[in-house]
Amino acid sequence: AIYATRTLENPTDRGLTGLLVPVMSCGARLPGYVLIASIFFPTYSTVAVLTMYIIGIIMALIAGILLRKTLFKGAAESSLLIEIPAYHMPTLRNVWTEMWQRTRAFLEGAATIIMSVSIIIWLLMAIPVSGEGHFTDTPVDDSAFAHLAGAISPAFKPLGFGNWQNASALITGFIAKEVVVSTMAQVYHSPQEQGPGEEDTGFWAQGKESVVGLAQAVIDTLKTIPSIIGVNLFPPQTESEPPALMTAIRQGFDQSSGGFGALAAFAFMVYVLLYSPCVATMAAQRQELGARWMWTSIAMQLSLGWLLALLVFQGGKLLLG
Repeated sequence: AIYATRTLENPTDRGLTGLLVPVMSCGARLPGYVLIASIFFPTYSTVAVLTMYIIGIIMALIAGILLRKTLFKGAAESSLLIEIPAYHMPTLRNVWTEMWQRTRAFLEGAATIIMSVSIIIWLLMAIPVSGEGHFTDTPVDDSAFAHLAGAISPAFKPLGFGNWQNASALITGFIAKEVVVSTMAQVYHSPQEQGPGEEDTGFWAQGKESVVGLAQAVIDTLKTIPSIIGVNLFPPQTESEPPALMTAIRQGFDQSSGGFGALAAFAFMVYVLLYSPCVATMAAQRQELGARWMWTSIAMQLSLGWLLALLVFQGGKLLLG
């Protein structure tokens, strides 16, 4: 979408569009929404995910108005005339083909990124920087990755998710939003929770836990889609034990928020929606708009995400008492 701005002749329109495109939600953020929503809002998970897209559109409109009155104040406005072709109702076959091609392309691209980042995270979690552990056999809290994430986690304490596990997911999300879920799976699936005689937790075990947790989240979310229009196709079933990953994430948010886990989780989703674009988007902004506007975009989205997440969490705490 950033590269598409080169078709705009007016430099103001091109710059403004390039800054606003990353504010709206992309497909890479969706797995994170689905996982968090299914854990904390199982009955209304579809509504929670849809809310993220609505918030993204609203914030893009607000940011566009503010940018027009500040950084782009006095810039010449241009009219855009587009000839719209006659629209036709697509066939089911075309819809399915297009959906499958786009989904496959996303999965193929995301798989490479997720696997690469997951291996790096596993290595950092295997390196001890404190305690008495040694390589590949150290408590996760004593690992290099925990200390790195812990250095920035205090910035998120006012937002309700100021532990190193959540901060680590945001660090890797800076590289690519697709890896937020896999990072949370790795850091919350702690090896020190294993008892004597249990199978050692390694990279592949953590990957399996990530797949199970995300798959369960997707299934739960799809089941709630008809409920948006008041149709309940799936009657309540006997509750079963949730996957260990989902339980660990819930406990982590509860502890970091002082008992307001669901509120902190929603604030986390808002922050993931709005905080800085991924590396690929930043590279596109630098190429199309220049380094100045790339850094402006990063600063704007970091500030916007932090402030709105703060408003959600602290405002929610006041309302809930």
